[in-house]
Amino acid sequence: MNDETGVLHANYELMDHQIVTLDGRMVGKVDDLEIDLTSDPPVVGAILMGPQARGPRYPGLFGRFVVSVHKRMHEDPDPQPYRIPTSHVTDLSTAVEVAREVPAAERGLGLWVREQFIARIPGSRHETE
Repeated sequence: MNDETGVLHANYELMDHQIVTLDGRMVGKVDDLEIDLTSDPPVVGAILMGPQARGPRYPGLFGRFVVSVHKRMHEDPDPQPYRIPTSHVTDLSTAVEVAREVPAAERGLGLWVREQFIARIPGSRHETE
């Protein structure tokens, strides 16, 4: 995980890793990172997740589409990525374990797509009862 200097390579060891709660429930993936540039050296201040964090990582029109659709479907007129401060991270291994509940409405792009689109398809195994 860390090299011999104790440095965490956030792009490799955090980005796109699964986020789980202390009870082992998967709540999403690390979609982006908030970097504190006021520190020397800069440090990761928070993990960001959700369509507003993931969308800008997709190239061109598709990325803008993801952000735009999420914005139109969100209650907040200016939705922001869901933010998990690094102080809530309890373990970094194959997943990022956090000591924080993540509201269902904020649980990653995959869950959002599943709830908003796939679950509405008749016969889908994710169809809501």
